[in-house]
Amino acid sequence: MPGEFTPVPRVLARARCAVCYLTPAASATPLSPSQALTVYRSTLRIELAAAAPDPARVGTTYHSLARACSAAGRHGEALAWYGKAVSLPFEVATSLRGVAQAHLSLGQTGPALEAYNRVLQLQTSAHGECDAEVASALGDIIRVLEMCGEHDKALVLHSRCVDIRHAAHGHEHPLTAIAYNNMAKAHALVQDYPAAMDCYRTSLEIKLATVGECDLETAVAYSNMATVYSKQGNPDMAERFFRKSLDIKVAALGASHPETAAGYRYLAQVHLDTARHEQALHLFHKALDICYQALGPAHADTALTLYQMAGVYASVGDTRREGEHLRQAQCISRQALAATSRPLSVAA
Repeated sequence: MPGEFTPVPRVLARARCAVCYLTPAASATPLSPSQALTVYRSTLRIELAAAAPDPARVGTTYHSLARACSAAGRHGEALAWYGKAVSLPFEVATSLRGVAQAHLSLGQTGPALEAYNRVLQLQTSAHGECDAEVASALGDIIRVLEMCGEHDKALVLHSRCVDIRHAAHGHEHPLTAIAYNNMAKAHALVQDYPAAMDCYRTSLEIKLATVGECDLETAVAYSNMATVYSKQGNPDMAERFFRKSLDIKVAALGASHPETAAGYRYLAQVHLDTARHEQALHLFHKALDICYQALGPAHADTALTLYQMAGVYASVGDTRREGEHLRQAQCISRQALAATSRPLSVAA
């Protein structure tokens, strides 16, 4: 009958607005978390009141309610809604990932690992041992293991991810390079720098073959290798690779980009580590000039550079300049802390 189902389009339209809250780029006027929750609860009541509720639609709404609760910081409620979503035929792996993320937000790493392992089992059953979805599931487990300090177990899974990426994509593929890069970071965490360097070198070789010498991804690879050389006590190689990274950033982004400033800071730190204070200050000044121009005097990167320069002045016994730079850096840090501590107004 005419008008019998008129509430449904209205609620579904509001539900679309709620989705805009969860993906803010889609809307100029996103809803607040509480508004999104109200909309999704209204949608759920209508869906459950239908003569034959559609499990997929209900599961989608359960999932949306869980995401909205997580966004509002109500992780316990999110777990309850994710639990309902998991019981219905709506992308069970997606809902289980939500369950794991909610547990992590509550500091519950054990239940999070259980949920991620269920995702791994589902993906392995659905796609086989050597599928990209399985590598993604392993990545989630690795992240939790590393949070728990179980680096040996994580390294075993990193190796498995590398094998899967080789099987699924081949050697010269960006995702294979990322897998090697992630394994290098894991080796570096346990200070196995030779193994880290081997993995970083393989990642670099793949990037050179796939994106070329002048790509920013290659700059990151050079910077990663430079960091390991520095940890190994090889400042000459560290400087060489940081310079390679910096040259790419200048060519790709320009001399006044914040990433270029970061490149100058890395290079300055190598000079500072080898007691070349004048050269270090020269590079830090370059970084500071870029930060002032590109980011402004109240930015965290500006404060970081000032702190680092204060360290150089401390090393050479210039207490006056050390104090000046420290005071400037601390002033920026206090302003940033005050800004993040202000209560945020929520639109009605």
